[in-house]
Amino acid sequence: MIKGLDTIRAASKQIDELKKTINKQKDIVDELLAGIKEQAALIKDDTEKAKRKAEEVEKDAKAIELNKINVEREKKGAEEKLAESKPILEEALSALSKIQVKELDEIAK
Repeated sequence: MIKGLDTIRAASKQIDELKKTINKQKDIVDELLAGIKEQAALIKDDTEKAKRKAEEVEKDAKAIELNKINVEREKKGAEEKLAESKPILEEALSALSKIQVKELDEIAK
């Protein structure tokens, strides 16, 4: 009977030791889990920041493209007006040149 009690006491002692080991491991697991949750929160936050930045970049790229289109349109309009005004400017230069020649002729007289 004493042998049975000794076996029960030894088993009880082993169970107590296992409980201590399990509690220590539980604490370690809880600590690791907290770290993992923290890392997951940081990753989620960084992902959201990156997503917002990507949206801003896309918005800026669209704005740049629209500006490029507007600049091209304005450039084309300016080139057309320049082309329209070129003959008028050439005619004005010719007239000015004739006026200068007349003035020089009059001064020479």
